[in-house]
Amino acid sequence: MIAFAKTKAALRAEGSVVRDTITSARREAASAAIADRVIAVAETARPQVIAVYMPIWSEVDTGRVIDWAFDNNIGVVLPAVVDSANFEFRRYRASDVLVAGRFGTRAPAPDAGTANPDLVVMPMIAFDRAGTRLGYGGGFYDRGVARLRAEGIDPLLVGVAFAAQEVPAIPAEAHDVRMGLIVTENETLNFRVKKKG
Repeated sequence: MIAFAKTKAALRAEGSVVRDTITSARREAASAAIADRVIAVAETARPQVIAVYMPIWSEVDTGRVIDWAFDNNIGVVLPAVVDSANFEFRRYRASDVLVAGRFGTRAPAPDAGTANPDLVVMPMIAFDRAGTRLGYGGGFYDRGVARLRAEGIDPLLVGVAFAAQEVPAIPAEAHDVRMGLIVTENETLNFRVKKKG
């Protein structure tokens, strides 16, 4: 567990260092375990369209989740940054060639078309047991999810990270979207409010 730091900037710095120090072999094994847990979630949730990211740097590898979605005829979309404040979810097919995007990301070409996901797998630099996710600080996912909700779409939000990225607490702001689930190689944390009756 990362030592407590009060600011998001400090937590980001610590979380990045912790994630970067995980060996490639351990990262590969942990990513496979995380993917299996995400697939189990998706098998229960039965999404028509799943949003997944292509990993950069030392992020959790989501390739197995994407392959599972293709094998089960579930639509896949990837986030594509369109300007300094927003991204869109572009359709991704197995044969598509990805193009370089901002911040080192890869995404389908602009003519790939878009679709709204009902399950979103999100990378995290750090997380806590209140369901708070710490990203890179651009707010892209927060705004993207807010846009979906404004359109009446409330996707299941699944944050993925290595267990070592857990922190005691992340200072949450009003615009920060809370995760429905957080998945590590060791466990699946459920923050969804159970409906009565």
